Amino acid sequence: MKHLSLVAFMLLIACNVTAQTNEKCGSTIQVHELRMETDPEYRRHVEEWRKKVDPIIQERRTQKNPTCANGPILVPIAVHFGSNIVNGASEEACAISVVEDQIAELNAEMAGMDSDASLINNFTACFGANILGDACIEFCLANANHPSGYGLVDGDPAVTFDQVNFSLPAGAGSPINADWAGYVNVYVYNLGGGILGESNGIPGNFNGDGVRVHHCVFGTGNITCSGIPLTGTCSGYGLFDEGETLAHEIGHYFGLYHIWGDNGLCSGAQDQIPDTPNMSMSYNGYTACTNHNNCSDLPQTCGSEDMYMNFMSYVSDGCMYMFTSDQSDVMYATAVAEGYTTSSTYCSDPSPVADFSPSGNIDLCVDLSINFTDLSTNNPTAWDWTFNVIAGNITLDTNSATSQNPIVTVTGGTSGTIETELTATNAGGSDSVIKNQIVTVLTTRTYYEDNDGDMFGNANSTTIDCTAPPGFVLDNTDCDDNDPDNYPGNTEVCDGSDNNCNGLVDDDDPGVVAPLWYRDEDGDLFGDISIFQQQCAQPAGFVADNTDCDDNDPNNYPGNDEICDGQDNDCDGLVDDSDPDVVATAYYLDMDMDGFGDPSESVVACTQPSGYVLDNTDCDDNDNNAYPGNTEICDGKDNNCDGVIDEGCGGSFDCDDDSLFIASIVQDSFHAQDYISSDAVIVNGEDILYTAGIDMDLINGFEVESGAIFEARIETCMTMRIAAEPIHNYTYLDKLMGDMSIDFDKKTDQKLSIRIINGMLDEVMRFESDYSKDELAQFIINRMSTLEKTGIYLLEFSDNNGQKELLKVFLVAD
Repeated sequence: MKHLSLVAFMLLIACNVTAQTNEKCGSTIQVHELRMETDPEYRRHVEEWRKKVDPIIQERRTQKNPTCANGPILVPIAVHFGSNIVNGASEEACAISVVEDQIAELNAEMAGMDSDASLINNFTACFGANILGDACIEFCLANANHPSGYGLVDGDPAVTFDQVNFSLPAGAGSPINADWAGYVNVYVYNLGGGILGESNGIPGNFNGDGVRVHHCVFGTGNITCSGIPLTGTCSGYGLFDEGETLAHEIGHYFGLYHIWGDNGLCSGAQDQIPDTPNMSMSYNGYTACTNHNNCSDLPQTCGSEDMYMNFMSYVSDGCMYMFTSDQSDVMYATAVAEGYTTSSTYCSDPSPVADFSPSGNIDLCVDLSINFTDLSTNNPTAWDWTFNVIAGNITLDTNSATSQNPIVTVTGGTSGTIETELTATNAGGSDSVIKNQIVTVLTTRTYYEDNDGDMFGNANSTTIDCTAPPGFVLDNTDCDDNDPDNYPGNTEVCDGSDNNCNGLVDDDDPGVVAPLWYRDEDGDLFGDISIFQQQCAQPAGFVADNTDCDDNDPNNYPGNDEICDGQDNDCDGLVDDSDPDVVATAYYLDMDMDGFGDPSESVVACTQPSGYVLDNTDCDDNDNNAYPGNTEICDGKDNNCDGVIDEGCGGSFDCDDDSLFIASIVQDSFHAQDYISSDAVIVNGEDILYTAGIDMDLINGFEVESGAIFEARIETCMTMRIAAEPIHNYTYLDKLMGDMSIDFDKKTDQKLSIRIINGMLDEVMRFESDYSKDELAQFIINRMSTLEKTGIYLLEFSDNNGQKELLKVFLVAD
């Protein structure tokens, strides 16, 4: 039996599988031995079977692979579909076709004729010659003497749809329906639990029991039926898609164990078959068989090559293809012991429907023959033909025949009618049919070879016959039998050949007109209508077209895209016309050459004029240091064209007792005195998180979305002076420092602490000084010369008494 899902190791089912590697299991030695111990009726059946089959097996094994000289043992088989598999009459016919295909595959497998069976010849060195078995058993889909109550009549196949009892008696491996005793029954339905198949015993009882097969692996996959879930239509069953599950379970039903003996060891009972090797592995779902081409390639588990390709393994269907000779002997002996013979009252061929060919009119030469072909259906085994001339004067060499496809020769005469009667016969009966053949005997004539197939023959190549041989005609007037375009009556064209066979090449018959060719000077494949030649072959530099409007410019021709270039590109008579694809563009004067144009000075043109650009966002087209995106400097101009002059270059920021006021987050230090209404404690100099509200005053590029959280720093409010001009030298800085309240003229024991802070509020330099004011200014300039050359910086001055003051400066490189 095959299995889909992982199950525990038990006495009754010894499997270890997954949903991807289904197994055949259940019909194991362990299950068999348990039933032998607990079921007396089963034990009696098996012991009786052994007494019957042993002498038959021994007799067959005296000669390896004995032939089936008397024909195969005929075993009737019936197939029963469970509920919800096949629904309605429209699906039943297709399901029966699948059944017939599956049984045909089973018979091929029993006879050693699986499509891959010849591969076993690669392994004769390890398995021996003649190892491939033929069980001499043929399963016939029963079609006569059906049990009553199922709506089947003689001629119907033994296939039922949700009509039998599918319940399992206690301890049984398949349903048992006494109405179908004597048949091998195949029960097709969803077995549940992932099981693919199971046999009711090793061997079965032939009492209405049989084998179970999961509907997803029934059928070979060669036939699919819409709406019916059979092989090839269910996901998860891809390794078992060739119909081999039935062969595996039939092997159990006719007395075979698993090839490795179910014990997982290299000793013990194994499968009790002499010509199979000991194995300890089931090869469940194995697919690597294509890697093995000889014995040295095969895997081993017990010191010898494993026969994983045996139908009694668990290998995937694509790698399974043979029973051995000794296995076949067991199955043959089981069939004989159950009383099956080479005929069966359940399997009778229907009577033939006679038919043959030919009929109607027949033309032939004297002494030539009529080949009669049997077309009868339903496998006739005997044929009786009679041939009588019922009109005319023809004579025949015979009046009767008993072969399947006789030949009758007309020996004389000129015409006549033959009445032919065929009686076809088989074991099911016979059928007759009569047809007439009206025969005309032809005289011999001369035929001419028609090599080019134009129905005009070559006068120099002849044969004499009463009918035209293939490739010959009665005409002999072809002037060129190698060219189908040259024959009498054809139209003459300019091609350098005598098309009409009048002896002239490209002549001036009324039907011949040489075409006009027009000069294509610019090579655009459009010609000048005013310059042309008339001749059969196309002259160099000339084309058939005559619609070019400018044969000196390859960019001007009908259908070309019109562009703004002052020319008629599409030859429609208009220059730079208003086609949808032709668009003139507005360009703006760029007087100061900064790449930004004056929105008040523009022209519309197809190409960009000199001194003009596509941009129109310049705020001062006379100053190349004023344009969008430029860096704003303290120079009394709107350098970045944002409408603000020298933003961040002047004024001071007062503290607000109620809210936090933030200037530029990039360039400014943030100072505020924050009122906290709760019990929270704000430590001077520490960071806190604020949530932006609708009343936040956010300017100069600092943007916080309403409701977003940002980080601000609380510091003591103090007056901040901002330089109106960039710092270039210490004299200017000394002047700025002179306006501050800090006393720069203290004694040397009163040192000042100076911090330089960049626009991101990061401290970039700190030092102490006891210099005088002008010396300190020079010192600061020297120290700042090591910083980035351009930018806004804060100078923080602190004295020993805790007085602190800020000075904002803009540093510009000299």
